[in-house]
Amino acid sequence: MEKPPKEGKGAIALKIAEAGISAIPVIGGPLAVLSEFLAEPYSRRQQSWLEQLAGVVSELQDRVSDLSKPLDDNEQFLTAVLHANQIAMRTHQEEKLRALRNAVRNSALKSAPDDDRQLIFLRFIDELTISHIRVLAVFDDPVAVVAAAGKRFQILGGGLQLLLFHCVPELNGQGPFCEQLCRDLENRGLIAQGSKVNVMMTPQGMLTPRTTDLGKQFLAFIS
Repeated sequence: MEKPPKEGKGAIALKIAEAGISAIPVIGGPLAVLSEFLAEPYSRRQQSWLEQLAGVVSELQDRVSDLSKPLDDNEQFLTAVLHANQIAMRTHQEEKLRALRNAVRNSALKSAPDDDRQLIFLRFIDELTISHIRVLAVFDDPVAVVAAAGKRFQILGGGLQLLLFHCVPELNGQGPFCEQLCRDLENRGLIAQGSKVNVMMTPQGMLTPRTTDLGKQFLAFIS
């Protein structure tokens, strides 16, 4: 695996990432043994994230006209990178890492959310699971997600859980878990209140978007 570039387009990525990521300390006794086992996989994870971050920076430097400020003078971008570094070290899931890369990229653009929303959205990436994000995407544009699923959605009526089972197959049969996912999204203001998965409704009602303005902004930030 090649090391992140130390000169040229990726240099800034390496510098700011190294500033935001601390190595696992080596402590005496049993913790030293634990550290010995964790140090190598941690280092691999850190190296992989640095390379992904360098790719984002390289892409942004090819889009100068879209940037709110030059990267080396963009405090908002630096803050996003430092927060994203910490979150990246706590996950192995590619979908969550992709959301982080997109958030870092979008933080540097003229269309970026304000500072407070960026920090809230980065916290959401850390707190929410991939299932949360998939459910949120379904509720944002049910018709498009149903079409993308490639299977006919022929239901005369039912609860939202049937829509989720159809669009997110891994949730099939997990009604109580779907309820928890929706409660979590409601509590963060990302979907409309009262989005109960087991309440009977018509097919038209099931295919009605349920994301709030904040939910749409969050999805745009991680896309």
